[in-house]
Amino acid sequence: MQEGSLKGEDYMRSALYYPHTHIQSEALLRTALLLWDNVAIVAPYPGFVPEYEERHFQEAFEIIGRCHYPTEQEKRNAHELIEDFATRPLPKAFY
Repeated sequence: MQEGSLKGEDYMRSALYYPHTHIQSEALLRTALLLWDNVAIVAPYPGFVPEYEERHFQEAFEIIGRCHYPTEQEKRNAHELIEDFATRPLPKAFY
């Protein structure tokens, strides 16, 4: 079965934690361990690894956490979407 496939039990479930580079909530980490296959943070540079003062936070992130450094294409795509959102006219419902 393919990752991301809706036909089967091995569907990969993931979440994005944004805008921080460290998951700051113990409750969120506990919930994430039960609900998701991984939680990604947006890394500020390639090779970034968050360091936690509390050992249980560090261990939980090692199990479920992933660092994602956006590719240049992802950055361009995000820029285009944000620019479109910021410059297009408001829907008539806002007037």
